[in-house]
Amino acid sequence: MKKYQLVEKIGSVNTAESKAPTDVRKIAKEMGFSPINIISKEESNNSILTRLERQYNYFIQWGRFYNKIDVDSMLFIQFPLYRRELNEFRILKKLKKAKKVKIVLLVHDINSLRPDSSIPVKEKKRQQKEESELFNIADQIILHNNVMINYLVNRGIPRSKLINLKIFDYLSPINSNKKIIFKRVINIAGNLDPKKSKYLSQLNTINCNFILYGPNYHSLKYKNIDYRGSLAPDKVPEVLNKGLGLIWDGTEITTCSGVSGEYLKYNNPHKLSLYLSSGIPVVIWSKAAEAEFVKENKVGFLIDSLDELPVLLQSISSSEYTSLIENVQKVANNLKKGMFTKAALYNAIKNLEG
Repeated sequence: MKKYQLVEKIGSVNTAESKAPTDVRKIAKEMGFSPINIISKEESNNSILTRLERQYNYFIQWGRFYNKIDVDSMLFIQFPLYRRELNEFRILKKLKKAKKVKIVLLVHDINSLRPDSSIPVKEKKRQQKEESELFNIADQIILHNNVMINYLVNRGIPRSKLINLKIFDYLSPINSNKKIIFKRVINIAGNLDPKKSKYLSQLNTINCNFILYGPNYHSLKYKNIDYRGSLAPDKVPEVLNKGLGLIWDGTEITTCSGVSGEYLKYNNPHKLSLYLSSGIPVVIWSKAAEAEFVKENKVGFLIDSLDELPVLLQSISSSEYTSLIENVQKVANNLKKGMFTKAALYNAIKNLEG
């Protein structure tokens, strides 16, 4: 059975600005999924003429896309698709019906799970309709975790075609010489935009030290914050070598709230993969979906509120930290090799070929 993957690009650049989709594409290619590109031009405006030209361009490309795929083959798609295009669902349905192509979907985000009141009801319904349409077309769907699986089961998707990814991989070279230092400090890496993560402005009320990495940082003149700049995703693991990594989001320090905070109940935050692949243990909100992964693999701590951090940090002994590091290293080696994505894709292939 021949295997293909859909790759969306803007010009010569992959649309996946974030590392997760890029890593998944590389892993899928390594497993024999040949890339077929859908390319759109960079656009300076969104006029009616521009939109019409874009739709015509997509119409032609999706027609070519259809012709490149053999009968009885397998197509891998990362969801959500970057561009909304009127012809894509028609072509995917045609591939399934006329060429008996099996479709494997790997989900990065389910936008209907984000409780954002600023999105109009009409737009939310459109999102849910498009999601449901593609979920129903897919033969196998790789989802973040069991919580997200249960969400789709409740929406009527058969559990038999849902696969648990468990955690996103984080491809990077294995550095056996890297030393992790025992230090009572909290690392926060990622988007530091205060509009997305309002809790950052309250860190001065917590009696412990924080090291921050990431873009969109608004200078907070707090004595307990050490901002180290914004680095490329491949460079961050080189500098994360001490303390604990924090998985927290939203508007408050007492709980994860707001749109991004509530979303932690369902998604696999990529910063968890970043911290673990870097070799450091983590602290995660106890109600986050990935709290189960952290607990089962003994790679960190679960907390209800950031107010718990000072006591937690003081309670960690050097020997306990060393034990955590050993557990983290086992997970890190798998993340760097793409083993979680590979396992999920192997399961999908086995289910479709069996």
